[in-house]
Order: sequence, then C-alpha cells, then structure tokens
Amino acid sequence: MSWEEIRTTEGITRFLRNPECPILDICTVSGRLLEHDEPVALPDKERFIFELVCDRLGQTKNREYRSSREFWGLFQKVWLAFDSAESLRSTRTKCINRIRFNDLVVYMLSNVEFEKDVEFLVIFVNCVNLVMDELRLAFSSDTNVEMVARLLDLALKTKQDSCIKLAYRLFKMANTTTLHYNKKNIAYFCAECLPSLLCLMKSNEAQLLESMLRGVLLRRDTIPDLKENIGFFCNSAFVKNIDGSLVAELFQRTAGRLAITDVEQIYMEIASKFPDVKVDLLRRIVAMNKVLSTKFLMDLVESSNLNLEILQLAINKNVDVGLHYSSKIFELANTGFEEQKFRILTTLLDVYARAREMDEFFGLWLKHCNQNSVLISDQFVTQVSQVIMDLSQKQTIALISKYVETFKDNEWSSVLLSAIAKCLLSSVTGSAHTAVTKTLQQTVQEAKPLFLQVLDYKQGNAHYWKLVTMILMIYDVEPNLTSGEADEYYFAYLRLCERDLSHCNETQTNQFINHYKSSDLNFKRVIFRRWFVLMNAMLDKQQLRILVEEYLRVETEPVKVLSNGVLHEQINLVREIINYIVHHFSEDPEKMAQYTEQIPVNCYSRAQREHVLDLLISVPSDAALASILMLLSQPTLKSKLESNLDVLVSFVDVSYDPRRLEIARKIFDAHLRQGSKFVCDAENKLQSNSLKTTLCLLRAERGAGKLNTQIFQATVKRCVDSLSTGTQYLDYLVELKSWNREPDPSIKPVIKELGAKCDDKTSEKLFELICYLRDTYSPTYVLALYLNLRDSSEVISSLRTYLQELDVEQISALWMWVLDSDENASKVCSLIGLFLQIQTPENPYAQKLAIASLSKLLDLQLSTKDMTYVAQILKQILSSSHWMLTQYTVELIITFVNRVTKQLLDFEGSLGEKQSLFALNCQLLSNILLFQRFRFSNRQHLITLSFIPLMECLFKLKLDASAGLAYQRLVGNLCEISASSVTNAETDSSLTRAVSYMKYHLRKFASLLIMNYLKFYLIYRLEPATKEALEASMFVIFDLLTTNELNYINANLDPQARVVYKVLYDDYKKFGKWREE
Repeated sequence: MSWEEIRTTEGITRFLRNPECPILDICTVSGRLLEHDEPVALPDKERFIFELVCDRLGQTKNREYRSSREFWGLFQKVWLAFDSAESLRSTRTKCINRIRFNDLVVYMLSNVEFEKDVEFLVIFVNCVNLVMDELRLAFSSDTNVEMVARLLDLALKTKQDSCIKLAYRLFKMANTTTLHYNKKNIAYFCAECLPSLLCLMKSNEAQLLESMLRGVLLRRDTIPDLKENIGFFCNSAFVKNIDGSLVAELFQRTAGRLAITDVEQIYMEIASKFPDVKVDLLRRIVAMNKVLSTKFLMDLVESSNLNLEILQLAINKNVDVGLHYSSKIFELANTGFEEQKFRILTTLLDVYARAREMDEFFGLWLKHCNQNSVLISDQFVTQVSQVIMDLSQKQTIALISKYVETFKDNEWSSVLLSAIAKCLLSSVTGSAHTAVTKTLQQTVQEAKPLFLQVLDYKQGNAHYWKLVTMILMIYDVEPNLTSGEADEYYFAYLRLCERDLSHCNETQTNQFINHYKSSDLNFKRVIFRRWFVLMNAMLDKQQLRILVEEYLRVETEPVKVLSNGVLHEQINLVREIINYIVHHFSEDPEKMAQYTEQIPVNCYSRAQREHVLDLLISVPSDAALASILMLLSQPTLKSKLESNLDVLVSFVDVSYDPRRLEIARKIFDAHLRQGSKFVCDAENKLQSNSLKTTLCLLRAERGAGKLNTQIFQATVKRCVDSLSTGTQYLDYLVELKSWNREPDPSIKPVIKELGAKCDDKTSEKLFELICYLRDTYSPTYVLALYLNLRDSSEVISSLRTYLQELDVEQISALWMWVLDSDENASKVCSLIGLFLQIQTPENPYAQKLAIASLSKLLDLQLSTKDMTYVAQILKQILSSSHWMLTQYTVELIITFVNRVTKQLLDFEGSLGEKQSLFALNCQLLSNILLFQRFRFSNRQHLITLSFIPLMECLFKLKLDASAGLAYQRLVGNLCEISASSVTNAETDSSLTRAVSYMKYHLRKFASLLIMNYLKFYLIYRLEPATKEALEASMFVIFDLLTTNELNYINANLDPQARVVYKVLYDDYKKFGKWREE
C-alpha cells in the first residue's frame, strides 16, 4: 500500500518503521508530518521521527541511510523542530548519545565523497554544528587532526567556508589553554593540513586559518620543533604539487621565530624542491631584519649561476658579498643598457658607499667604461652624483684631483668627473640651503682650479662637452671653445652665450642651425625645453622659423612644451609658433586646434586672432571649441564667425555641445557692447531662424539689460510649439521661463501630454518648468508632483525656489498638509527639511510648525541618508535660526540625537556612515551647548545623559580617532562654559554668577560620564588613537570636578573599575593638567 493511502496513526508508524521502506518515502512522510501537512494525527511526532532517524543512522550493517542527503536533511529539520520545548531537547540529547554521534561524524568524513555532492556537504556540516551547539563531542587527538585535514581539503575543493568554520571548531576542541596537539599530531598537521590551509588563506575565513596556523606552529612550546615541522610541510607540499608561492608565504610567517642558521637551511631545502620561488623567497628574507651569513649568500649566488636578481638581493643584504663580486658585476654591466643591470649597479654603488670605499668604486668604474656600456649613461652618472653628496670635502677633492690628472690619458675620466660636477652643480642651483649644500659650495670653490684645467685639454667626445657644460654652469668663466660636432658641444656653446650674448656670432649661429636641422628629436626637445629664452634672444626671424618648423614637424608630444608659461613671454618665438600653426593648419586641423589652445590669447595679434578663428571653424569635430572660446575673450568682430550671421548660425546648429552656445553668446555680447548693427540684423533674421542661436542672442541681451520682449515672447512660443514633436528644446523653455516666472496656462496641455509618457530626466525638467509658472498650478498639486518624482538635487532646487516665492499663509498651509500626510518617509523628511530651511522671522507659525515637524520626524522610520539630512538641517537651525526655537523644540532635538545614537549602537551599515552620523550628533549637541545652553541652567541632565550612549558608540562600534576627537570637542564645549552661552547679562558680576551656577549644576552629572567611561573600558576594546582622544575628554571633566566629587566617584566603583580610575587619574596629573613652566 502506498503511504498516500494510509489514514491511520498505526498505519503510518508501521510504514515508517518498515526496514524495506524507501528512504525518500520516509523523508517525504516525515517532512509532511512535521509541517502539519498530513491529515493523520501522530502524537509526539517529533520524538518519534527523531528516534527513528537516530536509529537508522546508528545502524552499522545498513549504512545507506548515512550516505543519503535527504535523510540528513530530515535529521536537520527534526532537530530544529525540537527547539520549542525543553523536554524535547532532553530527548534529543539522549538519542544522540545512544548512537555515538562522534563515531558517526568520523565515519562520514572518512567514507562519504562529499566532493561530488556539495549540497549534501552543506547539510552534513550544518547537522554537526547543531549537535555541537548542544553537546561536547569527544575525539582523540589523532582523529581530530585527521578530521581537520579532511574538512580543509573539502573546503578547498568545494569552496565552502562552512567547512573551514567546522574545522576550526574541531581544532579548538583539541587545542585549549591546557590541552594541545602532541608532537606526532603537529607533524601530521604540518604534512596534511597546512597545504590546504595555506591555499585557503584568501578565503573569507582567513582569520580562523591564521589562528590555527599560529596555534600549531608558533606556540611557545612548539618553537623548538619549528624547523622540523616546516620540513614535514615542504615534503608534503612537494608531493602534492602545491604552488611554491604558498610555501614562501609560510616561510615568511615563521622565519622570524627561527635562528638564522635554521632560516638558511630551510631556505636551501625549499629552494631545492621549489626552484621557481628561489628569488621570491630570498626577497622575503632580505626584507626581514636578520643578518644572513656571507658564506650562505655567496654559495647561493654561485649555485644560481650569477642570477642577476639573486646577486642584487645578496649584495644589498651583505656588503662583503658586494665587494667580492664587484668586478663580475662591472663586467656584466659592460655590454649594453638593461634595466636589470642598471639596478644591480645602483645597488653595488650603495654597497661601496656604505663600505666607504668610493675611491675603489671609481677605479673599477673607469676600468670598465666602454662605448656601449650602462656605465657611461646619464642615468648612472646621476645616480653616482647623489652618492657623492655624502662624501667629505677632502674625499671629493681627492677624487677630482686624481681623475683630472688622468684626463689626458683616458677619455672616460670625463664621465667620472661629470658625476662629481653634477653633484656640485646641485649646490649652486636651487633654493635649498642645508648643511650639505653649504659644504658642497665650499667644495665648489676649492675644486675650481682643478676643473679649469679640464677646459685646457680640448677633447672632442660627447662626454667631454657634457663636463664642460656643467663646469660653465658652476663657474663664471668664459673660455675659448674649439668647434665641435656633438650635441653636447652646442650645449656648452649655448651656455657661454647665455652668460654673455657677445659670444654669439653669425658663423657659430649658422653652424648651430645646420646642426639643429640634422639632429634627432632629443636634441630638438632639449633646445625647446631648456634654451628657448636664449633662442628668442639670439636668433633672427628666419632662424626662429627654422627652429619651430623642424621641431614641431617631428615632435609627438608638443603640448607640454607649448603650455610652458615662460615660453609665452618669448614674443618672437611665439609669433613663429603661431605662424607655423596657421601655415600648417590644413594638414591636421584637430592637432593644430590643440596647439592653438596651449598659447594664451595675449600672445596673438589682432590679425592672427582673426585668421586663426577663420581656420578653427573649419574643424569638423568639437576639438576646436576650447580654442575659439579662448580667442573670443579678446574679440576681433571681423572674423567670419563674428561678422557673418549665416556662418554663426551654421556653427551653432552643427552639434548640441553647450560650448557652441557659449561662443555665440560671447559674440553677441561683444557686438552689444559696441552698439553694432550686427545685433539688429540678427534680431530681424532670427525670429524665424535657428532657435539655438536666438537663445544665445536673448542670453546676451538679458545680460546687458536690453532684452527684446517681442523676440523673447516669440521664442517662448516657438519652444512650446516644438514640444509637440520632441523635447530637445525643453531645456531652453525652462531657462526662458525662469527669467520672468509669469503665469502661462497655455502651456498646461503640452506639459500634461508630455508628462504622460516621459522618462525621469524629462519629468525633472517638466517639474522645474512647472515651478517657474507662478500661479499656474496650485501649491498642493506641485507638492503632489514632487512626491511622485525621483529625488535629485535639481528637483529639490526647483521646489525650494517655488516655495520661497509663496506667501506665509500658503507655506504654512502646505506645511500642515505635509505633516498630516502618510506619504513615503523619505519624501516627507525632505519636505520638512525644505520648510525648515526657507522660513523667515515674518512667519508667526514657524515655531509651532517646527515643533510639529520634529514630532513627525521622531515618528517616522528614517533611513541613514534621511537621518544625516535632518541632522544637517537641525545643525543649521541651531546656529542661524534662533527665532524658530523654543524650549520644547530644543528638547525634541536632543530626543532626535538620542534616537539616532540608539540606532547607531545596532547599526549594520558601513564604518563611514557610522562615523558621519556620530560626528553629526556631536556637532548637534555642540551647537545646543554653544547657542541654547541658557535653556538648561538647572536641567543639565537632559544634555549630559546624551553623552553616555555617544561614548558607548565609540567603544562598541570601534570608531576611529576622528570620532574620538569629535567627542573630545563636544566634552570641551560641555565643561568649558562660555558666558555668552548662558546669559545675556552685561555686567561682570552677573556673568560670573551665571557661569558658576551652570558649573555647579553640571558637576552633579559630569561624574556619570567618568563612571560610564570606566564601565565601557572594562567591557570593550578601544583603538589606541581613539583611546587617546577619549582620555583627553575625561581630563577636561577632571578639571571641572572638585576633590569631593572625585572621591565620590572612587567610593562608588568596584575593585576592577577603581584600578582603571586610578591609572586614568594618574595620567591626568602627569599629562592632563595645565602647569606653568
């Protein structure tokens, strides 16, 4: 008989107890019984089903129940059904103990292939967690570590974090304060658990995994076996083909606890099994504060066949290794320029600097210089020059003297001397004045005779001329230079000319121009970026034209050069740049338009502006608009764009870029200022022509106070008519209507038709238009529209403008209408905020409506965004709208602060939102203390009690130092009472009495803040920076309290709190009290 046909209690129990009954049927029937979805009455059904499930799971011969996902799902369901009654829970415990659930868990993890059924795994893990919540399951240490290994393996294969949590839970059962894995278990853990654990380190449960790792490997009593345990892990990781980066991660986590010899041995073992991580592993060791042995590093370098990365790390860690391999490094760097070679040479340079062996370094450097080597590169020379700064004056002079003597015999001496000269040059250029620059300046003077000898040798290579150029920059000398062909020769020549233009002659200048024409881009760039001032002074018009033509023809990134402000002051050079743009405009209009934009309008003559404007309007894209706007800041009124209305109309109508409209407005502005006939002609032609150009004309006329009413009305009508075919001119209509804000019922049908089928953006524009149509729509209709629109800054701004134009009676009626409505809380909140913001002292109902508004806000369920908005409005009212406030209003604001603080304590939002709300609450209370304190002369508790939940937020939510500082400022405002905040009296005696009276009442309640600080301090942990700010606020309260009140606090504390109180007070006496020196 099918179970669906059974309708008796006896029948259903027999059916379920039948050993032949299919598992799926058992689960289905039991599930329906538990859900009361079966017409058969079965007394005590939860107990019956659970005993049945436990009996079947406990069977050792028939184990098909154990491997059934549905059966374990039934176990979970019936277990949860037992939670309703204590008697059922006791039955549940007895059944579980009877079937030895711990053995069942071991069997399941050992024999069931959960990897193939993730859903089954999740159900099983949930069941184990449910049982462990009620009972302590006992496992041997060996079994425990095997189960942890299996669960971590499952977590890795199935990506289920619940397996990690259960593994950690089992791990903690065997690793308590008094009980730990033994040595054998730890070895097994390292071999079987660690590989999976490290692979899972990027999961959401990394903190639990980190705790397990530390609990096994880094416990104090396991440190002696750490080296051996890492060995177990390495062997297992190698067999399991674990990624070498994970091995490196473990090594970095544990190496800090090992002796240096052990670190070196483990490194070699890992490197032998995972050669791919050899460099990464060494990089991690080098980053540690450990001194590696010279032998270890040298053996490592040798075994790596002089791998450059390993060599660099080794010499960076050990000076002796660097000195040993210096010759080989120089030999390696002797061929070509590679970034890796440059880096290792830089590291070697640092090694010699630390060893104070720069003389030896220079000797090796000179020995290995050759034409294609990185050793003669500008980058390396610059690097050496930075190290020379740290040498003594005597050392520097000795180096200069030595290599000036060898200058004749070795052409590469100029490279070495260039490094020294570059260092000395930094002391005579720039504005920094330090002890180092002062020493270098003294060295400059002492080295002058030596460097001047260099000028007599007359070598012809590029490095010689680089050195000469730097010498000429350092010293005020004018030697006779022989002609040369290298780029560097011309830099030296230009330096002479820069010092005195008399050195500039026609022959040399022509040679320079010829060399410039045949030179590469780098030379041209240097001339344009470094020597352009000299070029402007020394070259004639034709030569400057060649200079510009040759440079801009090949330059790929001219914008940086053309935008240089100093370049713009070179009139002759800039004029030729502009001429180049004009003559080559047709070749690449967009690029030339970009060039035009880089040069300020003041650099153009009137004729050039006119010519360039005519060229720019031919650019098909919008790339030229920025340039046109810039040039029109000084109008010519003669270009085609400025003088031909048809050209202007075509230009405006090409695209919808708003810059085109701005250009047209500028042109009309210029003509209006000149009283030009162009405007009259435009008014006649544009009445039935381009709507966009007409708008530009009206904008200009309105700005000049000469708005043509007839054209204005006609343009409004054209915009309204255009809405029947589309909304492209809706923005223009809104703008025009914002100028006069007159009623216009004729637009209502068009708005209604558009509003029935428009998107959100169009709805916002239509609403803005409605707000400008004064007296066309009723105020309640406008508010009803707002309630149905999406919130945006544009909508809020439009509504604010509309409400500000209503009279007091209308605003008050609308305000009451909003307060009585049951609309969306966020919308009501926004409207109340608007009403509070726009009030003026002339509204006699403002105070009562403010009270009603705050009461309404306290009844609403506000979102975080709404609470922030309301807090900002209230802060503004407290500081600038005193006339709207009454005693009750201020008390309601305090109630609002308390409510927000209470919600903060259970808030699940982001830390940023918590911090923002907390700061706003502090600012609200501060404004009450600063502007409304006189209302609480004998009711200080209303304010002071608000400080306690705020303080708890600091502790419980773990807010950062900025929140602590906000609270510190708030407590300062509470305790440091200003006379203006408590009374309006003008005499000194009245002020003193008022302040004293306020402090007297404040002391009654201020002690509560200290007592609650001690309470929270013992419950929660606090960030150090936040703790410092909070302690400072407690010091302010200590300043306020008398000795009797401090003793009263001490008497009311328990022993634990009293210890903290004593420490806090001692810190106050040391750091918190003001002491005269």
